[in-house]
Amino acid sequence: MAKSRNNMRKTMGKFTDIPSQYINLLNSNKYEHTYDPKNSFVIVKNIRKDSINSILEYFMAFYQNYSYLTDQLPPSLIQESWRRLTTKKRNPLTEIEAGNINLVIENFLKHEVKRYNQKKKRQCQYTKIRDDSNGIDHFIPLESAELTHQSTASSIEQDRQSPISSEISCVENTELHSSHTLQTHTKYLKKLRQDLISKINKENVSYLKNEREKLTNENVKYLETERKRLQFEYDCHFKEFSDASYKLKQKFEDRYKSKVSAIETQFYSTTNEYDKKIIDLTSSINKYKEDMQSLKKTNKATLKKINKLENKCRQLEDVVSAKDQKIISLNDKIINHFIPLESAELTHQSTASSIEQDRQSPISSEISCVENTELHSSHTLQIHTKYLKKLQKLTNENVKYLETERKRLQFEYDCHFKEFSDASYKLKQKFEDRYKSKVSAIETQFYSTTNEYDKKIIDLTSSINKYKEDMQSLKKTNKATLKKINKLENKCRQLEDVVSAKDQKIISLNDKIISYYPRGWSDGSIEPEIYHSTYDQDLWSKWRSDAKYDPEIRKKYTFRKRI
Repeated sequence: MAKSRNNMRKTMGKFTDIPSQYINLLNSNKYEHTYDPKNSFVIVKNIRKDSINSILEYFMAFYQNYSYLTDQLPPSLIQESWRRLTTKKRNPLTEIEAGNINLVIENFLKHEVKRYNQKKKRQCQYTKIRDDSNGIDHFIPLESAELTHQSTASSIEQDRQSPISSEISCVENTELHSSHTLQTHTKYLKKLRQDLISKINKENVSYLKNEREKLTNENVKYLETERKRLQFEYDCHFKEFSDASYKLKQKFEDRYKSKVSAIETQFYSTTNEYDKKIIDLTSSINKYKEDMQSLKKTNKATLKKINKLENKCRQLEDVVSAKDQKIISLNDKIINHFIPLESAELTHQSTASSIEQDRQSPISSEISCVENTELHSSHTLQIHTKYLKKLQKLTNENVKYLETERKRLQFEYDCHFKEFSDASYKLKQKFEDRYKSKVSAIETQFYSTTNEYDKKIIDLTSSINKYKEDMQSLKKTNKATLKKINKLENKCRQLEDVVSAKDQKIISLNDKIISYYPRGWSDGSIEPEIYHSTYDQDLWSKWRSDAKYDPEIRKKYTFRKRI
């Protein structure tokens, strides 16, 4: 810590225009800081976010970002450029803008470097080197002086401060100041310079190898970490897409299932209603059929009964006519003896009644270029630029490789994203087509079944209406037949009464005749009042029992008791 603090004080001594309060803050033990001898700036850690520390941080960032330009300028011009950038009248830059990389700042610093170099050329045309021992002044051309000056300045300020470079500078200074003449020391200096240059070249080669290995290792590690990160992000996005597609699939399935189930329930409910209605209609039709059959049976029975009654009426009429003839013959006999004959009038009435019954369904990721620190390890400007170009080429290759790798991974990610988006869109379209086809099939089935049910219901209602009409006509005919049956029954009763009255009349007339002529006027067709034998009694009882079903017997014979 003490060494880093001393180094920091030496570095901060260069910047005389930095306020003393900033330097006091850094020199105090409140903040932890380190000194970077390669880049010649202080790295401050754990600084509170107040205005003083932030300004210092921005100044250090400004010095670090433009180190390839600030290394060519003295500290006074660096401080002056900072002051001019932040305190100019028109469009001054803030500390944050000055601390960041900006094209305006870069152009300004390039202009300052150009002015500084021109000023140096104008002021120093020759450098004077005095020999301390002899007091003789020797003049060396400006070009060699500038080369030595640039090599020493670049080795101190730009390059890393290696012990070999410090040894070269010390040897050159001591040899130059201790030499009596330039001719005696030129050979020695050339040999020493060649040895030192070979050492420096070896050191640079080893340093470049190490740096290249470090860069390659860092690039490999960085690429590996980036691959892992991108793979992890890809896996995460793949999982997200898979989860999203699964959720989308479940969502569409649930939605379509609910819609299809609702349509199916509606379809089944309507079909059940139609089935119930059809069942009711068929039951009513069956009831009407049963009623029709019963009415037909009753009609048949009534027709049979009517036929029987008509036959009976005709038979009774024949009996009555026969009885009338018999009475006429008997009256003719009685007229001869002045017995009056009484006649009777017959009336026939009939009524009928009837019975009625009614019925009825798609990673954007950024890979930053590896920031390689500049190499400050050469004594001469040519060697430095040579190896710097090699390193720059290596960094450019690494940057290109990283860029191509980033583009490839981005392209792969975009392809996978497009595939997932297309798959999700196709899945959505698939579910929609399936839903539409299923719904259309259910609707067509629904409409076809409803049309069939409607036709069936229309047919059943028409048949029911037909049955109703037939029932009404049958009821009317039943009423008429019942009326006719009643009429015929009344007529039959009346004729029975007439026949019985005629029989009584015949019997009374026969009795009168017998009373007048007891021996010559007996009639075998009239039942006698007293049977002469059991044979006669059995015979008349047989005729009486047969007379119920045989009208000819009633025509021929007259019975005293009513049949």
